[in-house]
Amino acid sequence: MTMGKLAPLALLMCACISSNIQASSEEDVLKVKNTTLKLIEALVNEGVITQQRADELVSEAEREAKAKIELEEREQSQPPEKVIRVPYVPDFVKDQIREEVKSELREDVVDAVMTQAKTERWGVPGTTPEWTSRIKVSGDIRLRAEGEMYGDDNEELDLLYFDFADINDGGNGNINLVEDRQRMRLRARLKIAAKIVQGLKAEFRLATGSTSNPVSLNESLGDYFVSDSIVLDRAYLQYDKNDFEGFNWLTLAGGRMPNPHFSTDLVWDSDVNFEGVASTFRLDISGGEDDVFAADEQNRTMYFTLGAFPVQEIELSEKDKWLFSAQIGALFISDSQSEFEVAISYYDYHNIEGKRNSQGSDVFDYTAPDFMQGGNSLFEISNPVDPNDPPSKFGLVSDYDLLNVTLRYDIAHFSPMHLILTADYVKNIGYDADAAEKRAEGSSIFLNSSAKFTAAGEEQDEQTEGYHVEVAYGWPNVTARGNWQVAFGYKYLERDAVLDAFTDSDFFAFGTNAKGWRLMGSYGINENFWLSAKYQSSQAIDGFDEASDLGLDLSYDLIQIDLNAKF
Repeated sequence: MTMGKLAPLALLMCACISSNIQASSEEDVLKVKNTTLKLIEALVNEGVITQQRADELVSEAEREAKAKIELEEREQSQPPEKVIRVPYVPDFVKDQIREEVKSELREDVVDAVMTQAKTERWGVPGTTPEWTSRIKVSGDIRLRAEGEMYGDDNEELDLLYFDFADINDGGNGNINLVEDRQRMRLRARLKIAAKIVQGLKAEFRLATGSTSNPVSLNESLGDYFVSDSIVLDRAYLQYDKNDFEGFNWLTLAGGRMPNPHFSTDLVWDSDVNFEGVASTFRLDISGGEDDVFAADEQNRTMYFTLGAFPVQEIELSEKDKWLFSAQIGALFISDSQSEFEVAISYYDYHNIEGKRNSQGSDVFDYTAPDFMQGGNSLFEISNPVDPNDPPSKFGLVSDYDLLNVTLRYDIAHFSPMHLILTADYVKNIGYDADAAEKRAEGSSIFLNSSAKFTAAGEEQDEQTEGYHVEVAYGWPNVTARGNWQVAFGYKYLERDAVLDAFTDSDFFAFGTNAKGWRLMGSYGINENFWLSAKYQSSQAIDGFDEASDLGLDLSYDLIQIDLNAKF
């Protein structure tokens, strides 16, 4: 064998070092290695390869052998793979299993996510206490431009009318009935309602206004930028009881609360809040399928409201002034969402009338009203020793027990437009001419806040009735852009029909003894932002045309333009 043929054989033997390094025994491995090395040495001696190349071949063979040994050791150290046999599953079975799993998983995930969202208050920036979720804040603001205009004939009557409330406060009783007046006014209210537990809430409302006027929250602008006052307008607790069908059959309220009665501003100004306790019981009279009215009257409710309200607490006296009220009413709502509501109310004032002092005494000065607008019949309860001394205190000559019937028909057949009809009638059944004359014995009875009076012994001219009618057309609530409503009404309110302290404060220069009409309109500028306007013209019912040759009645016109916003 020539040296040229020995060269490939030497390379092959080198490969054997690596390929057979895992021989069955160390003795076999050693024999193969020695044989290969001798062969390589012979090749070097014969000059077939150099010694350097021989060393390289041996080194490469040893490296490959070492790498192969390490690889096989790693593979042997790993556990053998388990063989899993999967049975064949048809496609329709796979689809059914997939849908069932998705459905069950979706419900579990939704429940878990909702629970976690409530617990962690997702979407609420920052960390807020739990009680904040039970608080609701709302409010409104009204900017008003107002003009008061007095009739030309008022100039001849100016000195014949008095502000008796000012006299009771120590003033001279002068009142402006001649000079027209223009002013800007502001009303702002902020309400905070809090849910205490299920069915029980607390409400507070702060507002502009004063602590001496219960019928107005307006602040007149133009006082050298002096800050306006803020009053506690409402603060009360209310409990609503629902039955298992969600019908609210009982409401209990206590504190300083909104008017709990169905009414109009014939008796109660819209800004009046009541102090005391009230309860309303409701009965669902909708009937069943056999009811002949069920098709037209899907929702019919009767209600009964009772209230007890302290009007004036008097220290060192058992003669506190109270108002007790009872109202029974019914509300009918048809399929078309038309509403008809009617209520009969009884308002019973206790100890509201004045009591004349003995001569030189002031012990009954407390019987003078804390607040009055004017219009009710009065008499002098002060009894000075010197008859020439000017009167200092006036009280109400009549008791006030009011029977009031109110109805409202909201016709929704023209939806979204509504035709709303309102009617209200009141009668003071507590007026007693004989009792009034006896009460005012020794004093003249002053009528309708004027110098017109009846002397002791003269027959009283009873004026104890009032009524109000109004028709409105448009959106029932103007709170969105493009909504509008127009209304026209007429009011007639005799001097002793209601207590003048709490009736509409805008209709007349005084609270009662007035008749006249008013035209109103509202237009929505944007969401919860609207413009409204009102023009009204009124005059006194009982003037001086019969008592003198003047033949004049006090007249008063009012225009108001309001910019309203709420949140």
